[in-house]
Amino acid sequence: MGLLKKVVQPTPDGDMSVIDHLDELRTRIIISIVAWACAAGLVWYLTPDMLRWMVYPLHGTKLYAPGLQDAFMIYLKLALIGGGFLAGPVVLWQLILFVVPALTSRERRAVLSIVPFGIILFVTGVAFSYFLVLPTAIRFLLSFTGAGTIEPMLMVDKYLSFVSTLALMCGVIFQMPLIILALGFIGLVNAKLLSDYRRFAWFGCFLLSAVMTPTPDAFTMCIVAFPMVLLYEVSIILVKIFNRPSREQNPPSEEI
Repeated sequence: MGLLKKVVQPTPDGDMSVIDHLDELRTRIIISIVAWACAAGLVWYLTPDMLRWMVYPLHGTKLYAPGLQDAFMIYLKLALIGGGFLAGPVVLWQLILFVVPALTSRERRAVLSIVPFGIILFVTGVAFSYFLVLPTAIRFLLSFTGAGTIEPMLMVDKYLSFVSTLALMCGVIFQMPLIILALGFIGLVNAKLLSDYRRFAWFGCFLLSAVMTPTPDAFTMCIVAFPMVLLYEVSIILVKIFNRPSREQNPPSEEI
């Protein structure tokens, strides 16, 4: 009982207790869920346009829904996916509000300055997957049905999962400069280390692109790998510019 009182009551220096942190986390989660639900409700009326937009790279190839309820479930999934994108800034802002109080003023400025670029890079990655990777992958995969012996019967749920997974992976991959910049900010990497391991990083980019691309051809792999290599090189430049000074440049003050 005494331990419970110690946890529930605020600490003497005014910091929040564990229960206070949990209450705040619950509030942030509830706000995020409500924002997602409201955004999904708004997107619901746009799901026919979203579906036409997603099937456009198929160029007339039909999609099939085997079950009676499948069409409704596809509309629901599209509304949730679109609502997630629309409510993403609100969810991200709630996460920032929860984390920022534990950061120093310098770290707060860094986080707040990085977030807009993260959103831009994620949207760029999604657009990259839709306009370049997805059409190339579809052309390659449908090329095996050109002889007329195989009639493609594409299920709408599998196609939706295929498109959304590819878009999500490309959006995350385009966060590479910010991830490496954050590692440089906390002192785990520097520009010299990134330059020395450039060959291994390039090999990892091509290996990752070979794993994540849905087609085994080298052309599609290179389409994904080249932007990753370019993003890695941009990361080296960013770390070189914004990396925090070393301890030798700013020696810690001696305690008296």
